[in-house]
This record gives sequence, structure tokens and C-alpha cells, in this order.
Amino acid sequence: MTVIELLPIKSALPLGELVERQDLGVELQWSVTTSNGIGQARRRWFGDRAAALAHAADQSDAYGLPLIDLSDRDGEG
Repeated sequence: MTVIELLPIKSALPLGELVERQDLGVELQWSVTTSNGIGQARRRWFGDRAAALAHAADQSDAYGLPLIDLSDRDGEG
């Protein structure tokens, strides 16, 4: 059995949709964290960057939230 420790959701996220690249063991995943700016955040996981960005864009558009894409940090995406 492999135990994978998930990074905690940051408690002081800005209001909006935050897309980040996450390394889960040997698998690269992308997370989309939605923050309402009052300490409540929800994270969804995607195995594909394009799907993560599409979801974040949909949520950003639907709720009028800014989209912050940090998924291509270090030149990898």
C-alpha cells in the first residue's frame, strides 16, 4: 500500500479559482481550489491540465471570480 500525503489547502487563499500542479507520488495531477474569500475553500483534482483549466474557467465565469493559474510554474505544465 502506498500512502500519499495531500498538501493542506492554504487557509489564506485569495478570492477566486487557483489552478496548481501537484505531484502525487509518481502521478502528476492538477488541483483547482475555489475560495470564497472567507476562509472556505474547496479543491477538485484533475489528471489533465486542460481539464483543470476548463473547470476553473467555468467556475470563474459562473461566479465572477478571478482565475489564477499557477500550474505552469517552473516552465512545466
